[in-house]
Amino acid sequence: MSSTFDLDAALALKNLRLLRPMLQWRTELEQFCQFLVDRKVQSFLEIGVGSGQLSIVIRDVLNIGNVYACDVNWPPLLREREDIPFFHGDHHSASYLSWREALGPVDMVFIDADHECGFRLDYAIELSFPHKYIAFHDVSNIAYPALHEFWMKEVEGNKITLINTDTNIRFGVPELTYPFLQLQSADELERWFGRSCGIGICWDTRRIAQRNVEI
Repeated sequence: MSSTFDLDAALALKNLRLLRPMLQWRTELEQFCQFLVDRKVQSFLEIGVGSGQLSIVIRDVLNIGNVYACDVNWPPLLREREDIPFFHGDHHSASYLSWREALGPVDMVFIDADHECGFRLDYAIELSFPHKYIAFHDVSNIAYPALHEFWMKEVEGNKITLINTDTNIRFGVPELTYPFLQLQSADELERWFGRSCGIGICWDTRRIAQRNVEI
């Protein structure tokens, strides 16, 4: 996979700006964007959206025409975007399953939801629907050892993990300013979460869907 994607240059080319910081390591996000470009991804579903800025970047900067989002909170940024269909509710619910079925095939499903215990059911649900790729955020984040273990030992098929190795950058796109939430500094953030979130991407998973947790 090439690694030439430059988010700042892509934003400038389209005369766009970020409205909210994205809680990502820049190197991981840019590798992820490059993966989407290289694999010609045409549809994208984000489960657990935070501010909604990532879904907007995927739609506006990468020109992915079919972008969908889901969260128990409907962020203001996405309330303004009629071109990004939004499921407002629990993505483990029966109503979500109906909504997801209606979407049909989705090239990339990006899961950034329950990092403590819900990820196993997230995986099982999305395996049951047509997709090309399933991605998990925070698979190398030191704050979430259970998610890391799940990614390493239970997720099957082909997979790669995008990990930050740049020692010269700080967290956030753009880099966060502090205090941020309960954190007082970048050093404190890194003590809790490390210097990588990790984006894990898997594919060729349809053949194993029936062996996973029942929905």
